[in-house]
Amino acid sequence: MVRTKWMFLGLLGCWACIAPVIVAGESENPSGQVAKPVSEDAKMLLRKVSLNLEETPLHAVAEFMRMLSNIPVVVSQDGGAKSVTLKLDDVTLAEAMRRIKDQCGCTHRVVDGKLLIATPEEFAAIDAGKSKFTPYKAPKAEK
Repeated sequence: MVRTKWMFLGLLGCWACIAPVIVAGESENPSGQVAKPVSEDAKMLLRKVSLNLEETPLHAVAEFMRMLSNIPVVVSQDGGAKSVTLKLDDVTLAEAMRRIKDQCGCTHRVVDGKLLIATPEEFAAIDAGKSKFTPYKAPKAEK
């Protein structure tokens, strides 16, 4: 029998969907075909992490998650300005990403191999053709 665990599917290949992924090596499925081992990126999302975030900007958290998972995560201008206060102990990287995104009131899409994170309002404007996805850019410091 194939053992499964739930994981983030998509980019940062993920911040996104939860889908069952085979985590055991090779196993046979009912059709008799041999299942392929999980990719290295998928294994990264199953890695356990502990985080203590206090008023941390979402754009900084996304960059940290990108470094941990090798999945490109891009936060929108409005989403990147939101902050996160959250303590997580011994959860998968995929679960941490989901909780952080949900706390900020953001949603995601996987486009061209990138995990895009934005507010629902930003995606609604994009869908209506009123705007395009604008990645977060930190305000320039005053001299």
